[in-house]
Amino acid sequence: MGYSLSKSNANEDFISEKNLSEYNTQMENKSNETSIHIKEPSSELLDKLEEDGYKKLATLGETLPQNASPEYVCDALINIMHSGNEEFKKTIGRPMTYAEMRQAYG
Repeated sequence: MGYSLSKSNANEDFISEKNLSEYNTQMENKSNETSIHIKEPSSELLDKLEEDGYKKLATLGETLPQNASPEYVCDALINIMHSGNEEFKKTIGRPMTYAEMRQAYG
C-alpha cells in the first residue's frame, strides 16, 4: 500500500508557479537592498593619478638632495602614492585596492 496525497494536501505541500515567481521576486528585491554597491573608478581617473604621480616623481628627482638617505627617498615615494590615494578617496569614496594602486603606479 503506497502513500498518496489527497487533493487538499497536494495543494498545501507544493508552491504554485505564481507563488514561486512572487517569492523569487521578493528574494531578488531583498538581495538588492542588502547588496554592497562598490563604485568603480574610471580608467581616466587612474590615468590621471598615474600622470600626476610621474610629474611628482620628476619633481622629486630634480629636488632630491645628493646625500638623501634611502628612508627619505622611500618616504617621498610613499607620500606621492598617498596623495593619489587621497584624491581617489575623495572621488570614489573608498581607498584604492592593491590592483588599482598597481594600475596607477606600476
